Amino acid sequence: MLAIQVKLEILEPGDDVLNATENTIAVKKPSGEVEIFQYYVDEDNNPRLEKCSYLVTYGKGNVDIVSSGNVAEV
Repeated sequence: MLAIQVKLEILEPGDDVLNATENTIAVKKPSGEVEIFQYYVDEDNNPRLEKCSYLVTYGKGNVDIVSSGNVAEV
């Protein structure tokens, strides 16, 4: 029987996995923030991480998009 393991190297020291589903992983950071990663299988059956993640952090209900050091408020 051939077993396949997909390895997602996304954790940093101090991180904890809160939940994993068939296409998402929720990671709790030491700061208490939670980062949500999505992954999928491409047309060549290779696993891929989505280019964006979702960071749940402390605040007053604002949503910001951060890309390469730039911030855009939504």
